Amino acid sequence: IKPITNSDVRLTNLKTGDAHLANNIAGKDVASLKSDSTLSYKELPGLAYDSIVPNRKEAFLFNEARYVKALSMAIDRQEILDKAFFGNGVVGYGTIAPSHFAYDANFKPFEKPDPDGAKKLIADVGKGPLQFEFLVPAGDPALLQQAQLIQAQLRRADIDAQLVQLEFAQILKQQTDHVFKGVTYVGWSGRIDPD
Repeated sequence: IKPITNSDVRLTNLKTGDAHLANNIAGKDVASLKSDSTLSYKELPGLAYDSIVPNRKEAFLFNEARYVKALSMAIDRQEILDKAFFGNGVVGYGTIAPSHFAYDANFKPFEKPDPDGAKKLIADVGKGPLQFEFLVPAGDPALLQQAQLIQAQLRRADIDAQLVQLEFAQILKQQTDHVFKGVTYVGWSGRIDPD
């Protein structure tokens, strides 16, 4: 088992035989893998999800709940599924996946993006434009593209998310210590994990 954070390198290792099994295939590569007769592609419903985690600690920007809500309102989840994941997966509205027994199909807050509503919430706070640091794990071009798409969606609501790439372990440390300045973009595999 070897961790390979870059989805392109992971796929290359699989195709060259340097790896015999790979998971977390980038959405852009799924169609070609399905049609590759030299490989066996398996797809099962999972429990994984990606999330934007705001630092809600007192004295930090996202301690203001209206800013958290504004982010949620500005994001177009269907566009992320279509453009970043190439239609592979399902739109998520929380941390419980459709394949989980506790999933509630009726729970769909902010089903459609509302950039104007997000702008109004930010204006109601009365502190000017919303801008913050958006921490993204380094090393995977597909993950960076997802973050860039979200950044563009937030711009539609006049929200300035400044992308900063760090090693995943550094992001986890900042989350544990509650010292990151804005939000993080991290995912969870759904597997049982001591993290």
